[in-house]
Amino acid sequence: MRTTLAAAICSIFLFCGVANAEVKVAVFNLQAVAAKSEAFQVGKKKMTDTYEGKRKELEKKRQELEKLGESMRSTSTKEQQDKFRSLQKDYTEAANMYVRNLQQAEAEARDIMDRLIIESARQFAAEKGYTLVLDAAAAVYYDPSMDVTDAMLETVNKVWKEDQKDKK
Repeated sequence: MRTTLAAAICSIFLFCGVANAEVKVAVFNLQAVAAKSEAFQVGKKKMTDTYEGKRKELEKKRQELEKLGESMRSTSTKEQQDKFRSLQKDYTEAANMYVRNLQQAEAEARDIMDRLIIESARQFAAEKGYTLVLDAAAAVYYDPSMDVTDAMLETVNKVWKEDQKDKK
């Protein structure tokens, strides 16, 4: 879908022209820029710091639950069964909460990264005189001379640093 949309946009610009203006197109590898950006690296560390401890706590609870389940295989009292069910319920609730929180944090991080990439592409195009900036994944083919991945990475890092200064 994205490739079709990008191709349609390119066709409009290339075949119709923009008031007879020359179209200058840049292409970059969005995935590589995002993964190598300082913003992504800082966000990844923050996510790891925030959620790794919680993941380990969940793993510990799961192991306790398994151990209790193993001990109950041969004989179990009503009290043990109730304790097991209670621990199982607590673990399930904690695991579900962990997954929800992690998914929400990842979605927020993606939104931040998307806005950063879009703003960076806008600034890059304005500074370098490009009419159109495309993700390489949306292009079926492009001349390698159109690739501006490294320059876009620099712009993303610059925009992110400026944004961080503004937040202080």
